Amino acid sequence: MARTFLLADRKWLHWDFGDWAPEGRFRFRVCPPAKHAEPLLTADKPWEAMSTGWHTVLHDGGRYRCWYEAWGETYAHDSEGQLCYAESDDGLSWHKPELGLVEYRGATANNILIAGETAFYGYGLHGSSVFLDPTAPEQERYKLIYMGQMKGYFDGWGCAVVQAYSDDGLHWQARRHSCWDGPPTLLAHASDTQTVVFWDPSRRQYVGYFRTWEPGYARCIGRSETNDFYNWPAPRTIIRCDHLDAPGADLYNNAASRYESGGDSAYFIFTSVFNHDRDDLYVQLATSRDGIAFDRFDRASFIPNGPAPFDRGGIYTAPGVLPFRRGLAIYYHGVSYKHGEASPSQIQYQGALGMVTLPRDRFQGIHADDEFAFSLQPFALEGGLSVNAETAPGGEARAALICDGKIAAGFDFADCRPIVGDQPAGALSWKGELTPLMGKPVMLRLRLRQATVYAVSVG
Repeated sequence: MARTFLLADRKWLHWDFGDWAPEGRFRFRVCPPAKHAEPLLTADKPWEAMSTGWHTVLHDGGRYRCWYEAWGETYAHDSEGQLCYAESDDGLSWHKPELGLVEYRGATANNILIAGETAFYGYGLHGSSVFLDPTAPEQERYKLIYMGQMKGYFDGWGCAVVQAYSDDGLHWQARRHSCWDGPPTLLAHASDTQTVVFWDPSRRQYVGYFRTWEPGYARCIGRSETNDFYNWPAPRTIIRCDHLDAPGADLYNNAASRYESGGDSAYFIFTSVFNHDRDDLYVQLATSRDGIAFDRFDRASFIPNGPAPFDRGGIYTAPGVLPFRRGLAIYYHGVSYKHGEASPSQIQYQGALGMVTLPRDRFQGIHADDEFAFSLQPFALEGGLSVNAETAPGGEARAALICDGKIAAGFDFADCRPIVGDQPAGALSWKGELTPLMGKPVMLRLRLRQATVYAVSVG
């Protein structure tokens, strides 16, 4: 059978076991990121008098830019929120510029971009997210997705996913529907949470992640894709709660994100699991190779609530994995209140932007307490090899190289310098010289003991 070999200068973010059978036992383990102790952006303006929510953060032109929703003291419905804006030079210190775009209580000295109660045809605005469209003309480079209420159209009330576009992320406009003088509907669907859309270069399609509802499962996560941003098929459910989740729990939002590193790509969903018994929400990680089939291998909390009070009640991750200093940052919206307390009579000036950081490629790894060995799919050896790994005291990771169906001389586990401690790019080296193996198809076999491997780099 013909075999396809992986190219050099790539990285494994996923685990494709090779022909040599695994030995021992392992489990997937998430790597909990480091949480910034204090909130970065808090509700402190009159139009934020109840709460803020649904943040999107982009690293754009050397700046960190944040779009978020805010509700004031007159809150009566989610779609009445204001779309607001903040920015930061370093990702930590944020400010809310006075943009002069929208009047609030007789003044325009505020950071409001769109007034929710009058947003585009009086449609309202809820669950918004922003993305950069690399395929769009300059005037539509920024895309805004949100849900609106179709009051006044068709019969009574309905919900739809709608859009707006901008050339700078600040000044927004929307197309009219092609069939009637009304809202710019993309999809007649009640996605009453933060909807996430982005351009996927791997599929050359726009992909969107929406809330769906399934009998017996309540809130679920659905997906749709299209090559025409202004026309979407109905989403299909791809993730729902199961017997491993708390009874009655459901999946509140998705924060779907595409991540690239070293020639490989991965898709993450940082879903907030809504525990109805406790009336709070915590974050789990779901992973995928293609953005369609997701697994929640480790049900541990990826971003734990607390210990600071600002996010003890709920965490709602913002979409996107962003560069930050030498590693990565993930932002989130944290609240101290319970889900059922979201009303002006019970909360004031709540909701905050939080942040966690993590090393590159450290999301979820293969972990072994006792000894475990496995091989990866064959590839053409064109350079050095390294692993992103960490070990417990007394633990180690070693590797062997397989060529022509057997372990190459000088490249057995015993010939390998062990990887110990915290090694984001631990170089693999053996007693043998790699030169005679260059250009040949080889398989890498790893052996772990009290160790976790997150990624393998080739070249």
